Amino acid sequence: MALLLERNPKLTPADIRRILQMSAKRLGTGERNDNFGSGLIDPLQALQLADPRTATTTPPPSMRPIRQR
Repeated sequence: MALLLERNPKLTPADIRRILQMSAKRLGTGERNDNFGSGLIDPLQALQLADPRTATTTPPPSMRPIRQR
């Protein structure tokens, strides 16, 4: 979380949560489950999503979390 805020201090708690969920590598079936939560954090992808040159505070409606196989 600190690295994301260092990259982009304007991120809100909701932005950070969205970035972490979107960048997580899925470990179970579905988007989230009780065994693995949202998955394994991918710090590089999270930092890329937090970059102020590419980040938006509100994701476009078509933007959905990336699913790993």
